[in-house]
Amino acid sequence: MWTFMLLGLLCASASASAIQARSSSYSGEYGSGRGEPFSHAALQLQGPITAIRVRVDSFNIAGLTMWTFMLLGLLCASASASAIQARSSSYNGEYGSGGGERFSHSGLQLEGPITAIRVRVNSLYIVGLQVRYGKVWSDYVGGKLGDLEEIFLHPGESVIQVSGKYKYYLRKLVFVTDKGRYLSFGKDTGTSFNAVPLHPNTVLRFISGRAGLFVNAIGLHWDNYPSNYPSY
Repeated sequence: MWTFMLLGLLCASASASAIQARSSSYSGEYGSGRGEPFSHAALQLQGPITAIRVRVDSFNIAGLTMWTFMLLGLLCASASASAIQARSSSYNGEYGSGGGERFSHSGLQLEGPITAIRVRVNSLYIVGLQVRYGKVWSDYVGGKLGDLEEIFLHPGESVIQVSGKYKYYLRKLVFVTDKGRYLSFGKDTGTSFNAVPLHPNTVLRFISGRAGLFVNAIGLHWDNYPSNYPSY
């Protein structure tokens, strides 16, 4: 009975995903209230689910059968969701060296699309970075010496390509928008990189990386433009 109930819930979840444009959803919790809570939320940045391990009692045949059907149901639901909705998120990087403190703007993407970029540069390196998401600026990362440059994106404009150069630290960054603008910062020396999203019709949603006295490295995270946000 539980097996059919769980399979029914999973099928209903897959059907709801097909109807709604929203890509994320949740089902559960199924089970009792005992044990310590856990979550794999951060691990989704590493890629899709590729394997599952389950430990069962060797003498509990009923439990083994139930787990088998639950796993088959989950795998079928996952396959159905993948067939219905194309995966939209992708990642490029990190580009740069291994020093500095890690930073990530993952949570700020909920504030809206990227609407402005501040970059501090000196005669050699990209010294610091700050990005505005919707109307909210991220914390500034990097050093304090150098000239601060600031560029605002037009309403509805998005970054669709990022290129640059690095040697020890970032030396150049070029943000290319879907309006044909090239927003260039820094000096044209060092090892080159060029980053574009893996999936069509996706844009730069947030950045991550490492920084100290300068910006050591940058990572680029792509996804769909947030259609539920107004033009700023």
